Amino acid sequence: MAIQYDLLKNYLDQMGVTYTTGEAGQIQTAFEHKGNPIGMQINLHEDGELFQLETIAIPPGELAGKENLEQLFVNLLHFSWVTPFGAPEMDKDGEIRFRVEIPLEDGTLTFKQFIRIFGASLDSTVIIRSLAKKIIAGEELESSGEVDSNLMQMAMLAMMKARVILADSDSSEEAKAEARKVIEHAKQDLPEEILKVLLREDEIRV
Repeated sequence: MAIQYDLLKNYLDQMGVTYTTGEAGQIQTAFEHKGNPIGMQINLHEDGELFQLETIAIPPGELAGKENLEQLFVNLLHFSWVTPFGAPEMDKDGEIRFRVEIPLEDGTLTFKQFIRIFGASLDSTVIIRSLAKKIIAGEELESSGEVDSNLMQMAMLAMMKARVILADSDSSEEAKAEARKVIEHAKQDLPEEILKVLLREDEIRV
């Protein structure tokens, strides 16, 4: 199984999102989310068996000549470590994107799953953009405050996405296995009181 651009366009139409399409069929859109301008592109590869969504957190050139890039790069690596859902990527020109890739060889992407992925990607992009700007500006981030709070938000997003996959009867066994790994990973980054809310073992066994 796989997914096609026409179905993704239908999902976006239902959400009221305006978009354009490229020559290869890729979907592009741009809007403001929580006061942040965000560009997004959705690509399908391998005849629709690989779904890819990318958002632009920092556009090319914005970080040119800036200081503290090493600290920023370390933080991006940390984000990748604590957030199994998606990953930030930094190009040599300073562009930072947040990318989500989901294999669909044995299934497809439901509307509910797409909405969760769409929203979580936007929230993750805003978090990355905010922290990147503060690090580049040399603003001090509290070691146990703002940084940990944002990393925790990203772990929560990953946990919520994983729970949707496990609860969806259309999810493939491969996707469910990956979701279980995500939950186990997120458990290491979330306080017990939050885990009790997000992870209801009486509803979903992991």
